[in-house]
Amino acid sequence: MPTPVAHSLAGLGLYLLFNRKYNFLKDLKGFIPFFIAATAADLDFIPGLLIGEANRYHHGITHSIGASLIVAFTFSLIFRLNRDFIERFLIFLSLFLSHIFLDYFSIDTSFPYGVPLFWPISERYYLSEIPVFIDIQRGNIGLLFSLHNWIAALREVLIVGPFTVISFIYRYRRGRA
Repeated sequence: MPTPVAHSLAGLGLYLLFNRKYNFLKDLKGFIPFFIAATAADLDFIPGLLIGEANRYHHGITHSIGASLIVAFTFSLIFRLNRDFIERFLIFLSLFLSHIFLDYFSIDTSFPYGVPLFWPISERYYLSEIPVFIDIQRGNIGLLFSLHNWIAALREVLIVGPFTVISFIYRYRRGRA
């Protein structure tokens, strides 16, 4: 599954697309709700890290469309973004779904394999047969900073980074028009 690098770059790209301000770089604190929404699905790591089993609770219901709807609704109540509720809901839904989308297109080497995409309707896990992102080693803190993971993060920058750059160019040109 991708590192926070890919999820953050996707969140930044979406922030750039959805931000209405011309001077959006001066208001990068506005990126915080976007970052939280784009990475929130991985909060299920925390209980596992606390007991020394990082993957114990990972890729559970937080990696589903059902959870996406719940989180988008909740975030829409918390973060106003100077938008109406429906617009906020759609923004947060796209951010949370971007996380699931990236995880779906990854190599997953730990059980359960994939993401429970259609929870609560189905408990089945789904994983793309064409992985784009390589697996991340996370058995312990030392593995998190392994060469393998650095290569994985670099690959994520090369794959997701162009989307972020294109979003930046789009926003910059649109702001000047």
